[in-house]
Amino acid sequence: MVRSLIIIVNLFIALFVKLITGTDPTADVKAPSDVKAGEPFTVEVTIQTNGETGFLRYAMNLPEGWTAEKVETDGSSFMFEKQIVKFLWSRVGDTPELKISYKVTPPATASGTFELSSKISHTVDNLPSNIQLTPLKVNVTGESGTQVVDSHTDSTAKPAADVHADRTVPADEVSGSFEVSISIGKDDLSSFGKFEDSLPAGFSAQVIDADGSDFKFENNKAKFSWWALPQKNSLNIKYKVIVSPDVSGPQTITGFFSYVENGTGKVVQTSASIVKVKETQVVVDNQQQQQQQQQAKTGAGVKYSVQIAAMSRRVPISYYKSTYSISENINMEQHNGLNKYTVGSFTVYGDARNHREEVKAKGVVGPFVTAYNSGTRITVQEALMITSQKWVQ
Repeated sequence: MVRSLIIIVNLFIALFVKLITGTDPTADVKAPSDVKAGEPFTVEVTIQTNGETGFLRYAMNLPEGWTAEKVETDGSSFMFEKQIVKFLWSRVGDTPELKISYKVTPPATASGTFELSSKISHTVDNLPSNIQLTPLKVNVTGESGTQVVDSHTDSTAKPAADVHADRTVPADEVSGSFEVSISIGKDDLSSFGKFEDSLPAGFSAQVIDADGSDFKFENNKAKFSWWALPQKNSLNIKYKVIVSPDVSGPQTITGFFSYVENGTGKVVQTSASIVKVKETQVVVDNQQQQQQQQQAKTGAGVKYSVQIAAMSRRVPISYYKSTYSISENINMEQHNGLNKYTVGSFTVYGDARNHREEVKAKGVVGPFVTAYNSGTRITVQEALMITSQKWVQ
């Protein structure tokens, strides 16, 4: 209990400091000032998150012919492409400090002093914000050879990308559920990208095709995030909308696609879509009533668990065990196109709710209770109705 209170207090302090000071994350980059051509040297980076809990990226540009390999990632995804070193965290969490390192090898023909530029990025108001770091100066010595000049093309001289996003919804009246398709033309952009749709009250969303993104549905928003856009000119995503029985009439969906071009955040709005929802009447036959009554008496087959993560790519269970010090079994299932990770199995909703708070105290961001009926995932509302239990906040 004391540990939970300490964590909650620290979270409020971090949030308060960030709101008052507006401090961006900072980073200290260290490497030897003198290195030898053809021999690797280590770059060490210490990042102060300063209250940032979401997306974070560190990137360094290397001259043509230089190579890099990871040493310590501190929970991030490492990439080296197009002469750019990248460390990506989709969600930092409550970690105040991150430490990463990587080995850089200049070519055997390199000589002279090189200035290696780097930056860290995070999101502000749904758009990436870039913080340029002090360039790292490295003197490369060797017996012979000429200096290798960074031939990286000046991206500011490149024409603006042709970007657009179009949404397709059913033209006829819908009831129960329907599909939404999104086509995004992004040209050759390869940095951060995010598509977000705002859904009316009574709508919920499940991913069908994420096209390499991380999908999330929260606060009635369907969000698709690419921390590095795929190497193709267009993206096609799709999600399923479940309509509450008490919703009817014309409903409006609005959204936007945000991205980074030449280090600047940009937004393209999509045209609003009108969905016509048919008025529905829920009919339950006698057999269904009998089944529901029997299930309400026994609650047979209904279990509650706590979901700790949902990822489009598979993440080793050991990562969550070590990151959040979870000793219990972690289950992984594929559901609606995502790899979902859950802990615990409870017959009483209140027990699952209490376990959710225990998991949250370990640093897991946004855990929530899930429900299953004989192994099939159902909504918590359905489970509560079947088991005649009450919801607890």
